[in-house]
Amino acid sequence: MRDKKEMRNNPDAEFRILIGENGKKMIRGYAAVFNKPSEILYSDRFGRFREIIKPGAFTEALNSGQDVVALFNHDANLILARREGGTLKLTEDSHGLRYEFEPGETSYALDLIDNIERGIIKESSFGFVPDKDDWTKDSNYIKNRELISVKKILDVSPVTYPAYKGTSVSHRNNSSSHGRLNQFEKNKLRLLMMNDPLDDRVSMVNEAQIRILRSTRLNILFSKGIKY
Repeated sequence: MRDKKEMRNNPDAEFRILIGENGKKMIRGYAAVFNKPSEILYSDRFGRFREIIKPGAFTEALNSGQDVVALFNHDANLILARREGGTLKLTEDSHGLRYEFEPGETSYALDLIDNIERGIIKESSFGFVPDKDDWTKDSNYIKNRELISVKKILDVSPVTYPAYKGTSVSHRNNSSSHGRLNQFEKNKLRLLMMNDPLDDRVSMVNEAQIRILRSTRLNILFSKGIKY
């Protein structure tokens, strides 16, 4: 169970576009922030819960030298940089998990820079495998999770929809969840339509996104003449 992949989006961490020493644009942001409660999250595995990431949660994973990729919207087809190749820099400071990379000259990387500069994309996220955590319940019976450490950081991603108030990108905001589905949501919907059991690869989304996914599923089913 501990090796299940999870994803978290962070709405409040700032990110910005910088000019590197070579004169090229770089993207810097926080994929995760410490001691900042998330929105109420939902997982088939855990149900409804809030989460706080504790300082030092990424220390062991970073010190292990493991490879991490920078993606857009967690889409492995839209790779932006890689730690193993020296194009992605990850650091843990008192605020959270910071990333910095030069996105390259691919069309989607240039589009991403343009969207960040225009304020369209302004949140960050990360994929991870948890290691140690601590669970409690509050007076409203909402589970509270303290994420103490992660076993592996899989990716850091500028994203369209975040779950935390606190992450950011410069070159994750509590954006409205209306509009077109991003790739993360499409993957979840695809599993729903296939009647596959949802797993932790795509199950960590906030409640607004869950409502959209369920509504979209119903619309597709009805359009096919299938009774739900």
